[in-house]
Amino acid sequence: MVKINEFLLLGMGSIMRSLMELLHHEKHEFLKNKMSCICPEEIPQYIYKIKPDIKHIKKYITESNYKKLLQPYMIPNCFVIDLTVNTDSIALIKLCASNNVNYINTSIEEYIKPNKQKNKEKLTLYYQDIQLQKQTKNIKNDTTQLHSMGLNPGAISSLVMKA
Repeated sequence: MVKINEFLLLGMGSIMRSLMELLHHEKHEFLKNKMSCICPEEIPQYIYKIKPDIKHIKKYITESNYKKLLQPYMIPNCFVIDLTVNTDSIALIKLCASNNVNYINTSIEEYIKPNKQKNKEKLTLYYQDIQLQKQTKNIKNDTTQLHSMGLNPGAISSLVMKA
Protein backbone atom coordinates (compact mmCIF):
# COMPACT_ATOMS: atom_id res chain seq x y z
CA MET A 1 0.00 0.00 0.00
CA VAL A 2 1.25 3.48 -0.92
CA LYS A 3 1.61 5.99 1.90
CA ILE A 4 -0.12 9.26 1.01
CA ASN A 5 1.64 12.40 2.27
CA GLU A 6 -0.28 15.05 0.37
CA PHE A 7 -3.67 15.58 -1.24
CA LEU A 8 -4.44 17.80 -4.18
CA LEU A 9 -8.14 18.60 -4.30
CA LEU A 10 -9.44 19.79 -7.66
CA GLY A 11 -12.61 21.78 -7.10
CA MET A 12 -14.48 22.65 -3.91
CA GLY A 13 -18.06 22.21 -5.05
CA SER A 14 -20.82 20.39 -3.20
CA ILE A 15 -19.29 16.93 -3.63
CA MET A 16 -15.84 17.94 -2.35
CA ARG A 17 -17.40 19.85 0.55
CA SER A 18 -19.48 16.76 1.40
CA LEU A 19 -16.34 14.62 1.27
CA MET A 20 -14.50 17.03 3.59
CA GLU A 21 -17.41 17.00 6.03
CA LEU A 22 -17.53 13.20 5.95
CA LEU A 23 -13.79 12.96 6.62
CA HIS A 24 -14.20 15.42 9.50
CA HIS A 25 -17.21 13.54 10.92
CA GLU A 26 -15.29 10.25 10.75
CA LYS A 27 -12.16 11.92 12.21
CA HIS A 28 -10.28 10.44 9.26
CA GLU A 29 -6.48 10.27 9.17
CA PHE A 30 -6.50 11.96 5.72
CA LEU A 31 -7.13 15.30 7.39
CA LYS A 32 -3.70 15.10 9.04
CA ASN A 33 -1.99 15.23 5.65
CA LYS A 34 -0.98 18.31 3.72
CA MET A 35 -3.83 19.50 1.44
CA SER A 36 -3.98 21.94 -1.43
CA CYS A 37 -7.09 22.87 -3.38
CA ILE A 38 -7.28 24.35 -6.85
CA CYS A 39 -10.62 26.08 -7.19
CA PRO A 40 -11.55 29.40 -8.83
CA GLU A 41 -14.14 30.25 -6.17
CA GLU A 42 -13.68 31.03 -2.51
CA ILE A 43 -13.51 28.07 -0.17
CA PRO A 44 -16.30 28.21 2.45
CA GLN A 45 -15.13 29.22 5.94
CA TYR A 46 -16.42 26.02 7.52
CA ILE A 47 -13.93 24.06 5.38
CA TYR A 48 -11.12 26.08 6.97
CA LYS A 49 -12.51 25.03 10.35
CA ILE A 50 -12.21 21.39 9.23
CA LYS A 51 -8.77 21.86 7.65
CA PRO A 52 -7.28 25.22 8.75
CA ASP A 53 -4.00 24.76 6.86
CA ILE A 54 -5.51 23.92 3.47
CA LYS A 55 -3.69 25.81 0.72
CA HIS A 56 -6.06 27.48 -1.76
CA ILE A 57 -4.90 28.10 -5.32
CA LYS A 58 -7.65 30.32 -6.71
CA LYS A 59 -7.42 29.51 -10.43
CA TYR A 60 -9.39 27.84 -13.18
CA ILE A 61 -7.91 24.65 -14.58
CA THR A 62 -7.85 25.09 -18.36
CA GLU A 63 -6.58 23.23 -21.37
CA SER A 64 -3.72 25.71 -21.69
CA ASN A 65 -2.62 25.82 -18.02
CA TYR A 66 -3.33 22.41 -16.47
CA LYS A 67 0.17 20.98 -16.90
CA LYS A 68 1.94 24.02 -15.49
CA LEU A 69 -0.62 24.40 -12.68
CA LEU A 70 -0.56 20.75 -11.60
CA GLN A 71 3.09 19.86 -12.26
CA PRO A 72 4.32 21.04 -8.82
CA TYR A 73 1.99 18.43 -7.27
CA MET A 74 3.10 15.56 -9.50
CA ILE A 75 5.27 14.09 -6.77
CA PRO A 76 5.49 10.67 -5.14
CA ASN A 77 2.89 10.00 -2.47
CA CYS A 78 0.50 12.71 -3.69
CA PHE A 79 -3.14 11.81 -4.22
CA VAL A 80 -5.24 13.87 -6.63
CA ILE A 81 -8.98 13.95 -5.94
CA ASP A 82 -10.64 15.44 -9.00
CA LEU A 83 -14.21 16.59 -8.48
CA THR A 84 -14.16 19.40 -11.02
CA VAL A 85 -16.53 20.08 -13.86
CA ASN A 86 -15.53 21.10 -17.38
CA THR A 87 -11.96 19.87 -16.88
CA ASP A 88 -10.64 17.15 -19.17
CA SER A 89 -10.51 14.04 -17.00
CA ILE A 90 -8.58 12.00 -19.55
CA ALA A 91 -5.84 14.66 -19.79
CA LEU A 92 -5.56 14.67 -15.99
CA ILE A 93 -5.50 10.87 -15.84
CA LYS A 94 -2.65 10.80 -18.36
CA LEU A 95 -0.71 13.51 -16.51
CA CYS A 96 -1.04 11.74 -13.17
CA ALA A 97 -0.26 8.31 -14.64
CA SER A 98 2.85 9.60 -16.42
CA ASN A 99 4.07 10.93 -13.06
CA ASN A 100 2.97 7.83 -11.12
CA VAL A 101 0.63 9.96 -8.99
CA ASN A 102 -2.55 8.54 -7.49
CA TYR A 103 -5.74 9.95 -9.04
CA ILE A 104 -9.44 9.45 -8.43
CA ASN A 105 -12.50 10.98 -10.05
CA THR A 106 -16.25 10.40 -10.04
CA SER A 107 -17.04 11.35 -13.63
CA ILE A 108 -15.54 11.85 -17.07
CA GLU A 109 -15.43 15.52 -18.05
CA GLU A 110 -14.06 17.62 -20.90
CA TYR A 111 -12.96 21.22 -21.23
CA ILE A 112 -15.67 23.65 -22.31
CA LYS A 113 -15.17 24.68 -25.90
CA PRO A 114 -17.03 27.98 -26.42
CA ASN A 115 -19.19 28.26 -29.55
CA LYS A 116 -18.73 24.59 -30.37
CA GLN A 117 -21.82 22.50 -31.04
CA LYS A 118 -21.55 19.17 -29.27
CA ASN A 119 -22.81 15.97 -30.80
CA LYS A 120 -25.46 14.66 -28.36
CA GLU A 121 -24.00 11.16 -28.63
CA LYS A 122 -20.73 12.51 -27.17
CA LEU A 123 -22.61 13.60 -24.05
CA THR A 124 -23.65 10.04 -23.15
CA LEU A 125 -21.90 8.11 -20.39
CA TYR A 126 -21.45 5.21 -22.82
CA TYR A 127 -19.52 7.36 -25.31
CA GLN A 128 -17.41 8.89 -22.56
CA ASP A 129 -16.58 5.44 -21.16
CA ILE A 130 -15.51 4.18 -24.60
CA GLN A 131 -13.27 7.25 -25.04
CA LEU A 132 -11.76 6.67 -21.61
CA GLN A 133 -10.95 3.06 -22.48
CA LYS A 134 -9.36 4.05 -25.82
CA GLN A 135 -7.33 6.91 -24.39
CA THR A 136 -6.03 5.06 -21.33
CA LYS A 137 -5.49 1.52 -22.61
CA ASN A 138 -1.70 1.98 -22.70
CA ILE A 139 -1.39 3.16 -19.10
CA LYS A 140 0.43 0.35 -17.34
CA ASN A 141 0.36 1.50 -13.72
CA ASP A 142 -2.50 1.27 -11.25
CA THR A 143 -2.45 4.77 -9.80
CA THR A 144 -5.75 5.86 -11.30
CA GLN A 145 -9.32 5.16 -10.32
CA LEU A 146 -12.37 6.57 -12.04
CA HIS A 147 -15.73 5.75 -10.50
CA SER A 148 -18.49 7.10 -12.68
CA MET A 149 -21.83 7.31 -10.92
CA GLY A 150 -23.55 9.10 -13.74
CA LEU A 151 -24.18 12.42 -12.05
CA ASN A 152 -23.52 14.20 -8.79
CA PRO A 153 -26.70 12.87 -7.15
CA GLY A 154 -25.12 9.41 -7.19
CA ALA A 155 -22.04 10.64 -5.36
CA ILE A 156 -24.11 12.65 -2.89
CA SER A 157 -26.33 9.64 -2.22
CA SER A 158 -23.25 7.51 -1.46
CA LEU A 159 -21.84 10.11 0.92
CA VAL A 160 -25.19 10.57 2.68
CA MET A 161 -25.59 6.81 3.11
CA LYS A 162 -22.11 6.65 4.68
CA ALA A 163 -22.72 9.61 6.98
